[in-house]
Amino acid sequence: MSTPESTISRKDARILGLVYYFTGLPCIHGHVAKRRVTTAFCSDCGRSDKLRAYYRAYALKRRRDPKLRAEAKRIRDTPEAKAAARDYARRYNQTPAGKLLAHKKHLRRRYGLTLGQYDALLLAQHGQCAICASTVAGKNGQKFAVDHDHKCCPGPQSCGRCIRGLLCRSCNALLGHARDSLVVLDAAKFYLQRGVQCLK
Repeated sequence: MSTPESTISRKDARILGLVYYFTGLPCIHGHVAKRRVTTAFCSDCGRSDKLRAYYRAYALKRRRDPKLRAEAKRIRDTPEAKAAARDYARRYNQTPAGKLLAHKKHLRRRYGLTLGQYDALLLAQHGQCAICASTVAGKNGQKFAVDHDHKCCPGPQSCGRCIRGLLCRSCNALLGHARDSLVVLDAAKFYLQRGVQCLK
């Protein structure tokens, strides 16, 4: 394997969000190659089943060693490590992968939906809001909001069986302010049809 031209430490590679880093130093088996940021494993060693098994056993031994676990916990609990973890999480949440992961967690936690179910629902609506048929959900790339029947689940969370459809942010706010009341919506419709009333 051709070695990378520039060297970078594991810490700097983690900050930059890279998958691999390269120090120019050989691994314990003599390979001068890039290593994974998450495991520090040599990429050349990873090609051998025998060495891969060795690394798995070594990692399992480290996880089970009480002294090593206590030392790792001590390092994780330092203010510097916590600040670095928060900074990494903040930067990761701004990436496309981080935003997709947050969207998947939000769907599962609040509505009991998978990303596949959400995409199927949006496809059934032809990629549009179920009320105004807008193809734009909101500002800054917002996703379409999941609307559910509040008679079944009064709070913000849904059981997953009372999903009515996907709405743009404006239509979702409209139903929310009207409290899902047909009387209020009919009154608003009559108000708009009445037109302008001239004041004397």
